Amino acid sequence: MATTTTLQPLLKPITTLDVVGELVGFDKFIPSFSTTEGRDVLIGVNYASGGAGIHDETGKELGGRIGPNRQLQNHKATFSSLIKLLGTRESAANYLNKCLYFVAMGSNDYLNNYFVPGYYKTSRLYTPEQYRDCTIMEQ
Repeated sequence: MATTTTLQPLLKPITTLDVVGELVGFDKFIPSFSTTEGRDVLIGVNYASGGAGIHDETGKELGGRIGPNRQLQNHKATFSSLIKLLGTRESAANYLNKCLYFVAMGSNDYLNNYFVPGYYKTSRLYTPEQYRDCTIMEQ
């Protein structure tokens, strides 16, 4: 069964950011990057991608997912949109400096990579400690 919040009563998967948004008092979910258009970026942008990890290969058996490198490219595109909306790079930077950023990472690299030996060889190549160190160095 999928997780829901009071913001989303239907049984539809949500992200950790959706739960955090509700806890801090948002009355609706922050839209995903793929659905954000025009002035929507002023509300916020959710770059989350279920199943993605620090390692770009993490979660590939799950299908389409957006890894952290692509998420950072998407943030850069959002910054460009803000410059167009607000007029200057400085205005856009000042706007983003007032925003709340939530970053959660690392667990999928274990759940959707290291602990899936039928699809990934990482658990045969590394001890848990070595994989931790490798994952930290990926940053």
